Amino acid sequence: MKPKNVTQGKSYMEKFFFENIYRQYYSNICHYIRKRISNQQDSEELASEVFTNFYKRIEEFDESGKRSAE
Repeated sequence: MKPKNVTQGKSYMEKFFFENIYRQYYSNICHYIRKRISNQQDSEELASEVFTNFYKRIEEFDESGKRSAE
């Protein structure tokens, strides 16, 4: 379940960066949440929210995934 309606106004590199982070961490984050709430559907929904919030603020991160200094 990928976040929806957040790609508008993002650059190609931001989208590419997000896609790589999503593929690398989605299952781990979903599994982490699932262990704590014991509901598969809710854990997928919450994991999706994590990535939606990350994507909305993606410009705050550098290429390594660390928050950039402001």
